[in-house]
Amino acid sequence: GPDKEPGLLCWLVETVQGAHDCPLSLDSPNPDAIEPALKLHKGKALINSISLEKVRYDNLMPLVRDHGTDVVAMCADDEHGMPTDLETKLLVACTLIEKLTADGVPLENIYLDPLVFPIATDSAYGNVVLSAIEQIMTRYPGVHTMVGLSNMSHGLPFRFQINQMFLVLAMGRGLDGAIMDPTDKRLMANLITCNALLG
Repeated sequence: GPDKEPGLLCWLVETVQGAHDCPLSLDSPNPDAIEPALKLHKGKALINSISLEKVRYDNLMPLVRDHGTDVVAMCADDEHGMPTDLETKLLVACTLIEKLTADGVPLENIYLDPLVFPIATDSAYGNVVLSAIEQIMTRYPGVHTMVGLSNMSHGLPFRFQINQMFLVLAMGRGLDGAIMDPTDKRLMANLITCNALLG
């Protein structure tokens, strides 16, 4: 239950960072679980995730600002939910970036997630996300973008192939963060090759 979450998150941070010298992504809408884990975390943590949904924003923004963490900023709000069209995605994304920076969060700490939806649902979703990435990265130099890569291929065969191609296309538009499978050797080879080609 929620009462156990603070203890579990602290245990996870200590256990993982005891074995690996790497920053962690802390995922909970509950500030009472995140804050004690942040105090134990070595290096710069990533909080996953904030959005323009008022309760979530008000709960997490002070932690992001005061602890200087990175943050996944999801393109969602109370009015539009999780928008699927480009215009609304950009409206919500820009409002979220402007609000976070006005509240003292540095641009380079923000990983804007334009929200990937499966192309099995609508074939336009791939282009919408690619355009959103490009426009956000152009409009806010220094900001980061992040996607949940495998959302694009949900419900389709040959998911690994779709994920690999989408990563390459998205990196070409400026994407610099992804939730992805590091054990997929071809995916990782694509990422390294893309980085080399993009300088």
